[in-house]
Amino acid sequence: NVLCSSGGKLELWELVVSDDGDEDSLIADPVVNLGSDEERDITCHCWGTGDTVFAGTGTGELIHLNARTGKRVVGSNWLQVCQGAVACMALTLKHVVVGGSDGQVAWVLVNGYSVDSLTPWVHGRVCTLSFSPTFDTLLIGTNAGSLYQCDVPRDLITGGAEWTPESALEPDLVGGFHDGCFVGIEAFAALPVAVTAGERGVMTVWKLPTLTPVSSTVVSSTALLTALSLCDGARAVAVGTDTGHVAVYDLGDLSLPRCVYRARVHVAACVGVSLSETVLASGGDDGTVSFLAVSDQMITPLGRVSIPLLTALKLLGGGSVLASTADGKLVKFAIPEFSSSEGGDFTAIQTEELKVGSGIGSFALNASHSTAVCMCTDKG
Repeated sequence: NVLCSSGGKLELWELVVSDDGDEDSLIADPVVNLGSDEERDITCHCWGTGDTVFAGTGTGELIHLNARTGKRVVGSNWLQVCQGAVACMALTLKHVVVGGSDGQVAWVLVNGYSVDSLTPWVHGRVCTLSFSPTFDTLLIGTNAGSLYQCDVPRDLITGGAEWTPESALEPDLVGGFHDGCFVGIEAFAALPVAVTAGERGVMTVWKLPTLTPVSSTVVSSTALLTALSLCDGARAVAVGTDTGHVAVYDLGDLSLPRCVYRARVHVAACVGVSLSETVLASGGDDGTVSFLAVSDQMITPLGRVSIPLLTALKLLGGGSVLASTADGKLVKFAIPEFSSSEGGDFTAIQTEELKVGSGIGSFALNASHSTAVCMCTDKG
């Protein structure tokens, strides 16, 4: 049988042989609507034992239904299991385990129909639940990109005397990454270390190849991170934010990144940063490319140039820069000689341009900076 959800309801379909008699041609024959008599939106479901099904709602309730009749199983009623919506479920030997959009994981007894235990909240909305074959380990995935592992006491699975509802079920973060989207991930060439940035303001240093977190730094608790660049020679990393700020961190001590520079260099969001041992280039959504001199971790402004419709930039080495634009151009130019007399004015530059498509959202360079791969915004 096939169980599917649509429009807040559940429908049971039975696969039957089509009228033409071809055994390889199966069709789904609707049998019953489940929960159609209730004024609740069904958000997810899973098969129970026998011909039963568990259904969860957008208000955090659980119901146990007979899949053949759509009626409640005797002794079953709407049971509140979490404060958010029920997002996913998994069946064990004696429990249905429910993950909520509030980060709660509840263990509900199939026989007795009550909450037997609660796993402490995880960060983010629970998206997936997966058990090991022996049910002694539970993996919990969230929409924050995090993966938790929870060791399950044997007495919880078998109903042993040593288990009580107050017993601890502590989830451990084993592959957690960032709340929100990844902004970037870059690895040092000379060190087994990678740095990642998440849009919600956190930068994390990882040990490779085990992907063990070494440190996490809150770059900003209010702004979104938008760009990341690291420099091998300087053991430093630069990040940009949606408020136009740029920050540079010294990674001499991987466990304690030290901020050596922070300033607002754009009136719009920063769309790209590129850091070398001698210069930092930062591009803004306002079409401004700002250059800063780097010397012994002293960072001072040099000047700025204008690249209209800028979407990304990279330092090429040899004093040149490659940029991309929203109208589909790759733009190459040399870093100009800045004069202190220019003040806040733009410095004129000579550019080489190549039309690539209708728009370029971002691009990447190979190690030798001889090839650029563009992510174009053309339809299709």
